[in-house]
Parts: sequence; structure tokens; C-alpha cells
Amino acid sequence: MTAFQAYAEAPSAGQLGHLAANLNGVNAASTLVRAVDAAIACGLAQCEGATPGKTCKSPTTDALAKASIGVLLDPAYLNEIGTATTYTILQPATLIEEGYLWVNAEGTVAVGDKVCVRHTSDGGSNVTPGTLTNVSDYAAGGIVLTPVAVVGSDSNHYSLTLFDGFVRKTYSFNSDITPTVAEVITGLVTLINADTPFDAVDGTTTIAITSVTGILEIDHGAQFTAGNATRCAPVPGWTWHSARTGAGLAKIRLRKQS
Repeated sequence: MTAFQAYAEAPSAGQLGHLAANLNGVNAASTLVRAVDAAIACGLAQCEGATPGKTCKSPTTDALAKASIGVLLDPAYLNEIGTATTYTILQPATLIEEGYLWVNAEGTVAVGDKVCVRHTSDGGSNVTPGTLTNVSDYAAGGIVLTPVAVVGSDSNHYSLTLFDGFVRKTYSFNSDITPTVAEVITGLVTLINADTPFDAVDGTTTIAITSVTGILEIDHGAQFTAGNATRCAPVPGWTWHSARTGAGLAKIRLRKQS
């Protein structure tokens, strides 16, 4: 089913996998129906499954996460399989591809943030593919940064912003007139390690950065290149539509993928 449809049922505000009213107060969504490749809970993002167009599955790679086709609606919302909140293997499932939905949020999110889909466990408390956050979350070993070639100047400014899902910090280092890569790295490592949320390791020509929470994202300018794989990937057009509630839920705005 791909039509834009208004549901007669009144959704429970703040309930996982239930529709959330949009700004006009209308509970509406464009939906898809797919059989699930494996037993799965509602509220998780899905990509095309083993049989594209017929089945869906949780993404396990960056590319699959970016190509998510929707998020699983609570089956009890449409009384599809009684009062269960999970789908059994090969059970036909309803995915919201466009609309507003309540989902579990990893960490703090804000209105307008990008929606990222987890495809790889962080080895801690964020282990389920298909869960949603607002950070790319770099893999074990954190982010590896390499400063680009430095140029002599009266003011070489190196700045980066780190985010762990809760705390956002900007670190800036101004070199002298004869900078070296090692000097830049040492300066930034010292600044980062003087703070609580993050840890930096001096690799002489690189910096490896991790966070206490495990979740990590970086914003940096042209002074650096970044390496290492991500564990979550942003879905084009999806955004957070509310902050996280005390229950860990937040609303997302989904837009149909072209």
C-alpha cells in the first residue's frame, strides 16, 4: 500500500511505533507493506530485504542504512496480529515511508536534526540495527583525524567540534608561525584530554578520538581529513520532529525516498 492514508484509530501519543500528528493535527502516513525477513520489533528502520519489493530487513551496512525505505508501524496499531508489538518471520508488516512516527531515540535529539539509522552495534548499549539517532557514530577506535599539510603563517587556526549524543564541544588550536603536524596534533590532544566527554590519542601524524558514551560524531573544516567507518548513517529527507521524552521516545518526520 503506497497511498497517503488517514487512519481512523487515535494513536497513543508517545507510544513506540505509533503515528504522531503533524503540525496540522492530522494523523496521516504513506505506507508500504513488506514481509519481514526475520522476527522484529516495531519502530525500527528497514531496507529492502532478500526479495526486494516483497520483503524487508534491518540494515547491516552504511549503504543499506542510507537506503532505508521506512520504519515499522506497531502492528497493534492496525490490529494486524492482535496486541503484539513485534512481527514474526515472514509476517506482512506495515512500514511508514512518509509521515510522523514515534520511535526510540539513542541519546539527545533536537528538532531539525538529521535522522541516522544504526547498522552496526557500538558494543555497548546501542546494539540493535534499525534504531535511530542523530549522529553517525564512528566505529571502534573512534575517529582518526589527519591534519592536512600545514603552512607557515602568523595565525594557523585548527578547530573541530565533537558530539557524543549528549554533549557538543568545540576545540580550537592556534599554532605559531612555523607549525608542524606534530605540533598541531599535540595541541589538540592536550585540549581534548583536559575535558571529560572525549579521549584523544597522539599518533604523531594522526589523532584517534573516542567518547565516554561510545557514540561520536565530528564536524571539522578543511584542515583535517577523517578516517574510520561509521556505525550509523543519515537517511536523506528524514528529520527529528521533537526532542526526546523521558521515556526515550521522540517523533521523526519521514519523507519518501525518490
